[in-house]
Amino acid sequence: MVYPEIQQFAVRLRRRASRCGLVGITDDAAQHTQLFRNFLNVGHTICRRYHRLGGAGLKVAAARATVMDVLLEFLFEKGLKRATEQAGGWQPEVALLALGGYGRCELCPFSDIDIMFLYQDRCKDPRLPGFQRALNDTVLYMLWDLNLKVGHSTRSIKEAIEEAKKDIHQKTVCWRLAFYADRPSWANVSKDNMMTLFAKTVHAFT
Repeated sequence: MVYPEIQQFAVRLRRRASRCGLVGITDDAAQHTQLFRNFLNVGHTICRRYHRLGGAGLKVAAARATVMDVLLEFLFEKGLKRATEQAGGWQPEVALLALGGYGRCELCPFSDIDIMFLYQDRCKDPRLPGFQRALNDTVLYMLWDLNLKVGHSTRSIKEAIEEAKKDIHQKTVCWRLAFYADRPSWANVSKDNMMTLFAKTVHAFT
């Protein structure tokens, strides 16, 4: 469910992230980590205050998911930049998706952060493995440094569907698009929040 106040909260959080220094962030690893930790602490403090003021449980959980959305938005952007530079300016079509409770915007304290790096099919470029490694390392190591429990996977659309055919939990899991690379063709797929994609391939789930 989308709550208008949570959407407004996301806008304010992005401004706060900019003030915390997550835009144009330094390459200094220690400072890098501290900036993200500061932002995460601020976000959690706001969520605790919201809860103590009587915020409904589902809205508090949605607010916590929004804090993670904004953190990952900036972290994913940094990872894309680093991976693209290492690939000599090349960038595949890639999206970062939230899964499970986080994907449902129901992020409780101490819950796992479940994410998927989802790539378009048919990419055979030899630079892809190096790009994936650099992007995953940038995002995942930071999350681990922040003492977050992370579940992660890297899939193409075809692989994601094949995996869902084998596992009932994967069939029923809620997938929510969080972020995508700035590429119009991929954005057009991503905006459907995977639902249209799955509807067109319903035979794969039966």
